[in-house]
Amino acid sequence: MGHTVECLTTIWISKGCLSEGTKAPVKLDHAEKEVLDLLNVNEVLDNFELVQMEADGGDKDRGLECYGIVYPENCDSYHGPHSIDCLIAIWEEVGCEHNGYRFPNNLTIPDCESMKNSNLTAIRDNMEGVKSAADDGNDDHQLNCYGLVFPENCDSYDGPHSVECFTTIWKSKGCLTEGTKAPVKLVKNETEALDLLNVDEIFITFETIRMHADGGNKDKGLECYGVVYPENCDSYHGPHSIECLLTIWEEVDCKVEGYRYPGNLTIADADALTTLNLT
Repeated sequence: MGHTVECLTTIWISKGCLSEGTKAPVKLDHAEKEVLDLLNVNEVLDNFELVQMEADGGDKDRGLECYGIVYPENCDSYHGPHSIDCLIAIWEEVGCEHNGYRFPNNLTIPDCESMKNSNLTAIRDNMEGVKSAADDGNDDHQLNCYGLVFPENCDSYDGPHSVECFTTIWKSKGCLTEGTKAPVKLVKNETEALDLLNVDEIFITFETIRMHADGGNKDKGLECYGVVYPENCDSYHGPHSIECLLTIWEEVDCKVEGYRYPGNLTIADADALTTLNLT
């Protein structure tokens, strides 16, 4: 007559395996069930115990059979204790960043030890809960998962992002809407390229433009500030040289004889002018 599925399930669970396991009794095909029916209860106990022991010994195939989970990289058991590298692998699989406040290496020792001794399902559920709450707009969990609060008008970390999101980041990095690469002026393929980046990468991209602009790169100055640097001027914000001021004075078509000609200014007035932006 053999064993009922309910009988086999009781033994399976008593040995620590889960109903999610791919070899849980309710998931066996007819041939696999017939093989178990040839065994007595003690032999079934031994059979299931062997599956569980091999799963806990690091056998990934047995882990899938017993617990229904593929062990992440650097993880060699379901129940633990797990290595810090195992926790980091799960964190990365979930999609959180190393900058996140709850990144395993950033945890307190008690929190880290607690997580190391949790089972893989509980660890993943915890981390996925953090990410899900972050993506749903929870500021605290955005810090926990990504290490930043999403900028205004940005609804996700990985995108796609709106032009308003790009603009918020663009302005936060000190570039102007007059810049030739301001988000509202981008063509479709440029916007699509930015959409492939996460928020941190967009911050870095825009900051790099501004840094090059402030480092004297005239092309980047035009992209960031929408200004062609006059001759002898090598930044938007300054401080500017007296030669830079003289160039602008000449460009606006004032004369050397003018009372406000940069060479005629008091030191205090000239210093004040050199610290203004070009606009």
